[in-house]
Amino acid sequence: MSNIGEERADPVIRIGVQANDHASVNALGHGVQINIERLTLHRKPHDELDVARLRNAFFQGILRNPKISQWRGDRAADHYDFIVPGRAQGVNLLSRSFLRDRVVSLPTLMDQGITSEKRDPILILGDSGSGKTTTLQHQCLRQALAFTQGKPCVPVVPVSLNHYSGDLLETIQASINAVGGLDLAVDEAYSFVRTAGAVLCFDGLNELGRFRDQGVRQISALISAMPQLLCVVTCRWDEYGDDFEWDFGWRILPLRRINIEEYLTWHSGTRGARVFQEIVQEGLADMTANPLILRMLRETMPGALPKQRGPLYAMFVETMLRRQGAKGRRGTQIPYDVRRRAFDFLAHHMQQESTTRYSTRQVADTFSEFLTSWHEDHPWRLLLDYCVSSGLLINESGSYTFLHQTVQEYFAASALEEGDINDVVGDESILGQVQWNEVLLLLAGITRSPSKLVMKLAANDPVMAVKCISHGASPNAETMDALLRELQQMAVSPSWVARRTSADLMGELGWPSAHPALLPLLRDENDEVRWGAVYALKNIGDGEVAAPELMERLHDKFWVTQGEAAETVAQLGILQAIPTVVGMLASENSYVRACATHSLLVFYQKSPEGREGIRSQFGNAGAEQQKLICFAISVAEADGEQAIQLESALASESTQVVEAAIRILVLHPGTGSAAKIASHASSPYASVRATAVSALGKLQACAFASLVGQTLLTDEEAQVRGTAATALAAMYAEKAPDFLLRAVGDNSSEVRFALARSMARLRLRAARPQLRAWATDDPDVRVRVHAIRALGFLGVSEDLEFLTACNSQENDPQILDSIQEALGNITHGHRRIDF
Repeated sequence: MSNIGEERADPVIRIGVQANDHASVNALGHGVQINIERLTLHRKPHDELDVARLRNAFFQGILRNPKISQWRGDRAADHYDFIVPGRAQGVNLLSRSFLRDRVVSLPTLMDQGITSEKRDPILILGDSGSGKTTTLQHQCLRQALAFTQGKPCVPVVPVSLNHYSGDLLETIQASINAVGGLDLAVDEAYSFVRTAGAVLCFDGLNELGRFRDQGVRQISALISAMPQLLCVVTCRWDEYGDDFEWDFGWRILPLRRINIEEYLTWHSGTRGARVFQEIVQEGLADMTANPLILRMLRETMPGALPKQRGPLYAMFVETMLRRQGAKGRRGTQIPYDVRRRAFDFLAHHMQQESTTRYSTRQVADTFSEFLTSWHEDHPWRLLLDYCVSSGLLINESGSYTFLHQTVQEYFAASALEEGDINDVVGDESILGQVQWNEVLLLLAGITRSPSKLVMKLAANDPVMAVKCISHGASPNAETMDALLRELQQMAVSPSWVARRTSADLMGELGWPSAHPALLPLLRDENDEVRWGAVYALKNIGDGEVAAPELMERLHDKFWVTQGEAAETVAQLGILQAIPTVVGMLASENSYVRACATHSLLVFYQKSPEGREGIRSQFGNAGAEQQKLICFAISVAEADGEQAIQLESALASESTQVVEAAIRILVLHPGTGSAAKIASHASSPYASVRATAVSALGKLQACAFASLVGQTLLTDEEAQVRGTAATALAAMYAEKAPDFLLRAVGDNSSEVRFALARSMARLRLRAARPQLRAWATDDPDVRVRVHAIRALGFLGVSEDLEFLTACNSQENDPQILDSIQEALGNITHGHRRIDF
């Protein structure tokens, strides 16, 4: 069987490649010849398939498939259902475009793809357990139900990439047969897909393991060879490395609170309603916004809600292991601890092999090795029967996979926990490997040696050490001090990127003991480092220690840091900053004035002392400042009607009040706020125009993307044009790339700086030639720095040689730091500082 993307000697069945392709692309197999340049297809004569009959049989097979049919109608599945897509209340999983212009439900996204003439491939990214597989199965069922109702429909084929072992067409064939209950040969399956216009859903790019490069090449070749088909690819969000050169993709949003409440009450009645209230009261809404976590919670219904994922996984696994299932009587012949360790052993083996699926022979060999090493005299088949009956290991056509990839990762973490932590963190095959990151995070929540784990990680990967603490590891004071010392070393690094990262990590941890390391960063020569240090102090709280340094930043030369400092002193309740904040109301920068106004609003709301402090400064303020003070007080006293108060302020004769109202309205928007703000994008005052287009971007008001784009191209003020570029990227509007590319000739360095950052944020690969030109030739260092960072963020390996050449020719420390960051991003996919 020939492989897409692999070399083959037979020239009769080769795919013609485009001139810019360097790798030979092989045939789809069985007498198929495809020329990508001409998009023509020729097949050897063979018996014609009755595609209409096969199509009908495929849909009927889906309706009989228990894994797919569990989503049918309003029926609550008895097991393994994370969401309720068929409920009248609507689809619970939403996909938010991170490079397009809207938030849509997945059915809408699929419908748009199916009906579009272009049939662009759809990339869906989501966190672990966010429901990528589930939503594809639901779409498969949805089309089958449309068939039974006589409605337009197309076959949707979920292709599990954890079945892939080097031949894509064989994987597609196996998926069609398994999902639809057919018995097609490889060439018949290919013909069925092509003729029936099927939608191919390649599920789990991150599960390809060692076959990833080969699988990506074959999927790309298939998409190029058959542009008439709609193809969908899913991958974990944090494990996607821009494998495909596509400018667009979609990310699954977390569940909303209403989804969580509906799910729990529907499945568990009043008990579920009480659990939901506990979730809200304990601040666990973010954790339970993951469908898999929510499903585990429903299965266990614990008396006390766990605060981290690791303990919840442990409870879920324990619950499932205690269920005996159909093989229960025989399963009890094997002691519980043996059965439990067997899962750990199997998961660890599979994780080491970078796979999520084992054949029967591989499982047999692994269990036999386990039983021998533990001196247990039990048949491996009996042990396998028990594992399957527990529901944690799934038998799919003679191969075995865990209930979910994260379940495998949990058992692998459990295996590491039962071993020696010293061996774990000293193993180079684990540290720094993306496929082990989730294992380490789950280990952090269950380990009995959190200090040892974090101590070892701190010396090798401080970023992972911090993440492990965020996921439940509670190290002792000595370990925390050791990690802090590592972050302090980063804080004095000659690289501004490392210094900024250290500030971000200390802020994430929220340690008051980090103040000594953060305070020097408040005086750093780099604008972004000072900005990051101020933001970190806001997260840490405890403003008493940092008050003098934070008040200095109220006079920072970087206007963003000034504004952030104003917000921070108010959040931390540093009352002695009020006079300075009032003085900032006279700033020439509209952003600084708006932040100062909002700061006064927060001071006023937080305490009587804040209200008194503001009133005491009123007489010393100028006329325009007094208007802003009065405005802040009126909004603070508006309580639940803040949006109405803010919208009414948009009609003020004071431009400064209008600017402040627009910025604060972003935090408290009403239904029609975007339209009211858009009317100020044509104001005669540049500061008002800049404030308005910035707000439209932050509100993601994509209906006004053309308005903001025209502002980028035509406004006479560079500040306004630069703000418009940033706003377009924040909107993720479909029209944004075109406007950004049309603006590259702008003569303002401020605009080019904003364009470079925006191109990175949108992962706009079409901008790479321009980014390269700016990286070497722009007269402004800031533009060069961020053009280089943007190239690194785009992650295209072709830029490695270019950046390496730049590195050998540069002397500027800022540019050299940015080149090193970019090279690391492309090589390792770090991307630790976002745009």
